[in-house]
Amino acid sequence: MAPMFMENPSEVSLNPTIVAVEQARDALLAALGGLSFGLLGDEESLSMLLALESVGRVVDGARVLSTTDVLRRSEYFDASVAKKAAVKTAQQTEIEAAGAVSLARRLGCRSGLVLVSTLARISRSEVRQRASLGKAAGERMLLGRPLTPTYPVVGEALQGGALGVEQARVIVSVLDGLRSSVLVDDLDRVERSLVASGSGAITPETEGLPGAGIAFAPELLRQQGIAWQARLAPDGSAPGEATVERRSWLSFGGLANGGYSLNGWMTTLDRSLSNLLCKCWELVRGGG
Repeated sequence: MAPMFMENPSEVSLNPTIVAVEQARDALLAALGGLSFGLLGDEESLSMLLALESVGRVVDGARVLSTTDVLRRSEYFDASVAKKAAVKTAQQTEIEAAGAVSLARRLGCRSGLVLVSTLARISRSEVRQRASLGKAAGERMLLGRPLTPTYPVVGEALQGGALGVEQARVIVSVLDGLRSSVLVDDLDRVERSLVASGSGAITPETEGLPGAGIAFAPELLRQQGIAWQARLAPDGSAPGEATVERRSWLSFGGLANGGYSLNGWMTTLDRSLSNLLCKCWELVRGGG
């Protein structure tokens, strides 16, 4: 196993993807080495910003998915190590059994959260945010087989660098809020529309709409989500369910100056009935 705190993964890995990522890092460092941003022209400065953001989105998406993968590996026992330990002698089994735990335990960490925050040099809150997004947009595993992500369109755009992490979080939040209240086809339509708006792609869901072809910032995506909520699930009810109506309620405050304060909320019908009851009581009192 490679050292836990290695600085150059390509030196100990034969995986061509890992080697390529490390080479891309070296190429980027070489390109930016000694660069003075203040000496760039206005157009060059904007072009540099766009170029770096484009690279950053690819890297950020991969960081989310990689973090989620390491956390997943840290939640479960290593079955292969456990199987080998089962055929060893008693003394060997005791040693091997220590390795039949999760990835984090094998590396001396209490949890995947501690492992990732230590290796990646990030806060635990950032690890949790990555994990939350990765579980919704990243590949899931069952019995060693990959499953389709909960939100595959978001996942594809995130991994391909078409969406930024913050944009993806907003979209996932919108979809989670709609998930129990709309039909599957409608949820898919919302997902595709928001991803297209976030990436600036013109798709059947966005063609002809105001702003089509413009990549929306997270705040605008959030506003779009509110509009979808109002259109598809204004009352929060699931398809086929009866509309959930608020019930009237009334509570009494403390006694003060010979009376009680009131606090509550009433439906239109209950208010009408209350007014009618009060008028009847006034008539009875007046007649008495």
